[in-house]
Formats: sequence, C-alpha cells, structure tokens
Amino acid sequence: TGALNRHRFLELAENEIDRTARHHKPASLLVVDADHFKQINDRNGHAAGDEVLKGIVERFRKTLRSHDIIGRLGGEEFGVMLPEIGAEDAVKVAAKLYKAISEMPFAFEGQLLRATVSIGVATHTRGDHLHEVMRRADMALYEAKGAGRNCLVLKAA
Repeated sequence: TGALNRHRFLELAENEIDRTARHHKPASLLVVDADHFKQINDRNGHAAGDEVLKGIVERFRKTLRSHDIIGRLGGEEFGVMLPEIGAEDAVKVAAKLYKAISEMPFAFEGQLLRATVSIGVATHTRGDHLHEVMRRADMALYEAKGAGRNCLVLKAA
C-alpha cells in the first residue's frame, strides 16, 4: 500500500507523542477502517481489494500534510498520526479523508469500486502514552462501526 507497517508506525507515533508532550503541543491519532472490506474482496477479487487499499493510502497522501504519519495497522485498518493537531482540527482532517474516500470510486480493470470508511479520532492529552491514545481511537472506531459505519467519532479523554 505504501503505508508504514504497524511496528514502524507505532514507533514513529510514539516518538511524535513524546515530542509534542515535551513542547506542550497537541497531537491526534486517527484509526481508519475500510467498511465491509471483505465484500469488496469477495465480489471483485483480492487484486481489486489490494487496489482499493492502495487507493486509500494515495488519498491519504493527497489530503494530509507531508509530515503526517500513515501506517497500516493490519488488514484494512490504518493509523494516521497528526502532529500538532488538536481535537477540533483532527475532526476536520478526518472529515476530509472520509470525503476523499467515499465520494470518488476507485478504478480497477474498467470497474468503479466504491468504498467507505469508519474513523475513530483521539487526541493526546498531557501525560498520555501512545497506548492510551490508541485505545481511545479504537473505542471511537468501534462506536463509528456501531453507529452503522461510514462515519467518524471523536473520543474525548
């Protein structure tokens, strides 16, 4: 996909949390999951699913800043670390990503494949470690999925 692997993403995200904490700056984490991804693979094949995942990362790169950190957490789940971005702006960024993915289909072998995402948003608060921010972002993601998917949820500290 061109995204960092889970290990490297978590390493860089932890460094970013430490850096922003030292400088009393915010940082936010998005956990993004492609909705009903198994159906894309089942209907169109794994090659189509791979192209959708690559397309999602490409849209991340076009939407995000060059220093935002993008990683594949596993399967169809991605993490995005937003340095120096507080909760309000993180929700705006998540909304842009959501629109970039859901509003334009992905092309694969003459087909147009639609995908939507659910996004959990959490912001680092003073004293948090990465695993705490990740836990809140995961909880927000599960709330988004429970709300019917195809949406985003912010989980406050």
